[in-house]
Amino acid sequence: SAPFIQDGVVYYGDEDGRVYAVDIETRQEKWRFQTQGRFFSTPSGAQGVLYFGSGEGVVYAVDMGTGEELWRFVTGARVWTSPAIKDGVLFFGSFDGRFYAVEAGTGVERWRFTAGDRIFSWPSPVIVDDTLYFGSFDKNLYALDLRTGQERWRFSTQGKILEAPAAGAELIYVGSEDHRFYALDIMTGEKVWSFEAKGRVYTPPVIADGTVFVGSDDGNIHSLDAETGRQKWRFRVGGLPHATVAVSNSTVFVASHTGFVYAIDAETGRDKWRFQTKKDLASSPAIADGKVYFGGTDSILNVVDAQTGQTEWVFRPVP
Repeated sequence: SAPFIQDGVVYYGDEDGRVYAVDIETRQEKWRFQTQGRFFSTPSGAQGVLYFGSGEGVVYAVDMGTGEELWRFVTGARVWTSPAIKDGVLFFGSFDGRFYAVEAGTGVERWRFTAGDRIFSWPSPVIVDDTLYFGSFDKNLYALDLRTGQERWRFSTQGKILEAPAAGAELIYVGSEDHRFYALDIMTGEKVWSFEAKGRVYTPPVIADGTVFVGSDDGNIHSLDAETGRQKWRFRVGGLPHATVAVSNSTVFVASHTGFVYAIDAETGRDKWRFQTKKDLASSPAIADGKVYFGGTDSILNVVDAQTGQTEWVFRPVP
């Protein structure tokens, strides 16, 4: 889960299934919402409504101002995908192996697509124009028609695909548990290049300035040329870099399972600073107004200066 920031409020979830809204100016809790399962997805927001999935197999729509539930959609299996939103429709996958399109205003289902196994595809499925892209535990990356849910193409790997892909202008990038990271033609799904890592690749990739940044579970973050797949550098974070990296102002921010957040120079791969928490960080950092926001497994929200790594403030929920 990564914090979601909008209009001076940061929204984030914890492992106990709670979602918090915290006012950035006052640093006070506005509201909290309790789900019944482990919370893993990053909230999405549009038109004053916050959307998120939960471990008990429910997608919730909640009023961003009050925390009041507006509707819920039940899949019956974990929803750890963060819903993607386009043209008033939510798109998300579930551990029931289905991918859903649901009306954002009402929670009414538009269509569903059945894959061969669970769909995690975190942090969020990717939408480019009228095509939707997501991966599945069935080892395939799928491209679907956004309006109908019809399959346009699929690309098969030798391992589970846990994370969402990232899309460039002509290529789409995805990692697999087969230790490979793939660049595919976004229109046809044909392989253009692949990069072999020393571990499973299930950190969601991020593209910035002609470079793709992706992590592997041998504890490395890789900087790859987006066009050719040539490795520019790699940085060892030590623990599993489960979470998405965030890139801002030529700096790569990454959280690791060892409790560190690193700020890495995007050009050189050298670390600028590192911040240590006492807890496992399965959360991705979020960047806003020169600050880095991230949470741990202990429900605490940390806010640090993006340039220096110095603590700005900390939010600790009252039990």
